[in-house]
Amino acid sequence: MKRLLLLLLLLIYPLARFCHYQTKGFRFSKLEHNTSCIPSQISGPMPLELKSACKQRFTYLGRGLQSFSFVTEDGTLVLKIFNNRYRRRLYWLQFPILRNLKKTQIAKYRKKWEKTFLSYQIATENLKEESGLLFFHPSCCRDCPTITLIDPLGSPHRISLSQYAFVLQKRAQGSFDFFLECAENQDLKRARRGIDSLIRLMKRKATLGIYDEDPLIRTNIGFLNGEAMQIDLGPFSKDLRACDPEKRRQEMIRILSGLRSFMERKTPNLLPCLDEAIESL
Repeated sequence: MKRLLLLLLLLIYPLARFCHYQTKGFRFSKLEHNTSCIPSQISGPMPLELKSACKQRFTYLGRGLQSFSFVTEDGTLVLKIFNNRYRRRLYWLQFPILRNLKKTQIAKYRKKWEKTFLSYQIATENLKEESGLLFFHPSCCRDCPTITLIDPLGSPHRISLSQYAFVLQKRAQGSFDFFLECAENQDLKRARRGIDSLIRLMKRKATLGIYDEDPLIRTNIGFLNGEAMQIDLGPFSKDLRACDPEKRRQEMIRILSGLRSFMERKTPNLLPCLDEAIESL
């Protein structure tokens, strides 16, 4: 019996990993009850032009810690539906068998849950243009449309957005892809304008006292029409220390060093553009 049980476990684990790989970790149970835990966050009415855009189908694009992303058929909009991971963990902590974990873990997950939605609130109030943020829907309402989602396996699903917490955002080109394109076309002027807009975005966040806990340019910054755009809105908090000029300068140089390493390897013809911009700091 023990050998049979062990054999079953050995078979189940690779099967589970295969299913996870095929679905890219997505399932609808991870979207259910994903609304804000902050009572003051109430959804406003969805603009008519966005309702019209939602007539398109949304195809699975990828996932992050906070949300699953889907892109419209015309490739211009990204729908991010929040992952309910912290709420699910809080649910399991209600059972007596886990009582020893309750105090510390409940506080930890509750804080992370609140932090996600507060970060998007900061972006909504301060960085809508710089992030391409079109609509933030943290709580249930009645006037959002029913849309079609295409999951990672290509299957369509009809869902009512009124029941989910989500954001709609303009889609941007990845930052490294943008600079690779500039390098390939020998377009140094466009690259320099892009670098300057990236620095303006960093200065804007610092001036507003917005601290970015995950400032990676590769994953969190994109470019739309040659202008830098904040595509990841999950790691923001308010910290007036970010306004300090010297700390801001040092932090910007540190963040830009990652872009410089990329350019040294992939786009050396753009290095003078970046070095001039860093020198100007």
